[in-house]
Amino acid sequence: QGPLNTDDNMLIEFRAPLRMLARQRSEQEAQARELASMFVDGTTGIARQVRPSLDRELERLFWARLARASVGQGYPDVAGLYAGRALALGRDPMALRAASEVLALGGRTDEARVRLEAAAREFPRDADLLRSLAELERTAADWPAVRRHAQALVALEPGDRQARFRLGESLVRLGEHRAAAAALSPLAPDGWRGGATRPAAPDGDFPELGLMLGSSLHQSGRSEAAVAPLRGHLRAHPGDREARELLASALERAGRLPEARAERRCLQPDAARQAADRLERAVVAWNAAPPDRLRALLQDARELDSGNDAIALLLARTHARLGDRRAASALLEEFLEAHPDRAWAIGFLGELDAEGGDPERGRLLAERYVALTGRAWDPIQEPTGRRRRGSSGP
Repeated sequence: QGPLNTDDNMLIEFRAPLRMLARQRSEQEAQARELASMFVDGTTGIARQVRPSLDRELERLFWARLARASVGQGYPDVAGLYAGRALALGRDPMALRAASEVLALGGRTDEARVRLEAAAREFPRDADLLRSLAELERTAADWPAVRRHAQALVALEPGDRQARFRLGESLVRLGEHRAAAAALSPLAPDGWRGGATRPAAPDGDFPELGLMLGSSLHQSGRSEAAVAPLRGHLRAHPGDREARELLASALERAGRLPEARAERRCLQPDAARQAADRLERAVVAWNAAPPDRLRALLQDARELDSGNDAIALLLARTHARLGDRRAASALLEEFLEAHPDRAWAIGFLGELDAEGGDPERGRLLAERYVALTGRAWDPIQEPTGRRRRGSSGP
């Protein structure tokens, strides 16, 4: 079943990397560790072959950098060897960090923490040591320690966004909501300020930023300010019931009761069934009902189940039938933020762009659709004959 892989379409060559890289980072890292474990005690890397013609200080730096790069590439076995070479030539924070991370990757986390603590005391202004220490303590859920080292790192490098996020995260975990909001607020995108009607989704590096910042603001009595971060989080994570409950509570406390009631509708146990009922009615009436009435019905359905592919597709098509290409494109972009690489959304958005929105992006999206599916996008035809070309009904 499915399309054949041939020399001219190379489906496997293009699709396999996409699927590998689309996985969660934790899954990618777990596979890298598994592969690296196959070579434990089975290689000496280049340690036997290379004898740098350098003075002692430069040779120490050479092996330390090689150890650091090997850890980053997922080769803890040779990283440990290179770190040992560097440390035999003198004390080096980069080599100490690599050696400690090798211990952590091998499951010796307590020993790694002790080594990193000692290294951080020896080199108190080395930011990389503090970063590794904070990450290791985060893995152990030692939030007071994470806070302590993240604070030191922020003081050392105020522009380090990752350090600021770790500081805010630790403060959230420790229940210090006012301080957490102060730490996290500088990371917020502009769309979360000034009551934006369509707050931006969170930065890909900090997928929980909206939830943490919104929760901290709400818990510290700033419910109005909490609305935009929580909405931003929900754009990327529409199924997060905890965040939606927080948003409803923040809206209520801010006096925005109609919006709060709309959010609580989505939390009803039968919300998905209600959405499916409205979708079915829209499909039955697709060829007969006025498009503006269909749009109202589908918008109501999407409020109840924003992650439903069929509802999103039909609503985008309805926007297009009404000549509102901008609304159709905005809906598809929002859907793709929450559901990356949904082929139908990429194909339809590319079609809209090609017809007058952004031809260059349309071309790139069409190529993306082919890479994901192995075939070209079949343009959509509306039954009215007024607008589109191609295939069948909804």
